[in-house]
Amino acid sequence: MARAIYRRGKPYARRARHYIRLAAQPELDRTLDRYEMALIEELRETVTARELECLEHYYVRQLGIADIAGQLEINISTVSRNIRRGEAKLDRLTRLAGRISPVRPGRTA
Repeated sequence: MARAIYRRGKPYARRARHYIRLAAQPELDRTLDRYEMALIEELRETVTARELECLEHYYVRQLGIADIAGQLEINISTVSRNIRRGEAKLDRLTRLAGRISPVRPGRTA
């Protein structure tokens, strides 16, 4: 099985992996503040089950797109499209969370 080659780079992959893991299993981290919990809940409501499944295989399990397609028995283009749509939804939510959170980098609330 081929390792995923992240189109958006490793730093993005680390951040995406964190949120995708929590969306799949929020009980993994009890230190989340209310803003992060709201982000995770919104992510779970916004991203479809198939998109989350593809994102989890890609970012958490670090599988390549062809491997994901084989495991899920769907077309490679469908996997790519689900990943792209899921990333777009995740990006919108993280941008929104960054704008509404009272804690800014370098500052404390």
